[in-house]
Amino acid sequence: MENNSTGSLPRKRSRGVTIFAWFILINSVASLLAFKTSAEINPPISNVLFIPILLASITAAIYILKLREWARVMIIVLSIVVVVETLATIPYCINRYMELIARDFDTNYDSGIKTALQQFGQKALKSGITKEQLLQQMEEKRSIIKGITLKGTNMMMRIIIVIYLGFRGGAIYFFTRPKVKEQFK
Repeated sequence: MENNSTGSLPRKRSRGVTIFAWFILINSVASLLAFKTSAEINPPISNVLFIPILLASITAAIYILKLREWARVMIIVLSIVVVVETLATIPYCINRYMELIARDFDTNYDSGIKTALQQFGQKALKSGITKEQLLQQMEEKRSIIKGITLKGTNMMMRIIIVIYLGFRGGAIYFFTRPKVKEQFK
């Protein structure tokens, strides 16, 4: 139950408003903490918008819990901005993320090959395989493993984006519903 700004009868906050507000709050704080990671894959304009949008989302979520009308409107506007910005930057973000994953894969795979060759020693003599043969086998498997890794990462990235856009779209829909709007009057 929340008192409204006029001091009249207390208002009751619905479970849906509470869930959305807490989800927005937790997601925004977590995103703020992960800013360095996301800054690597986002285009420059997204990085400029990122922190102000997150701080505004945190503020709006706190005041949605207090049933403030301006916070409800703010979260709708922020969600629209985020949906438009996300749709506009999806290709850049996915391509950049895939470049980073490919680079890290190559670095880690090369490191794994070096480690395997160093540990190869006496075991190679017993198995009858040479270091050159092992290296050739590992190189042949590199492209297969890398392809699977990149395809799986690409799919997961797209799934995460769809879920995120679905949530933001859901917030727009939810906070514009008449029954929800009534709670903020």
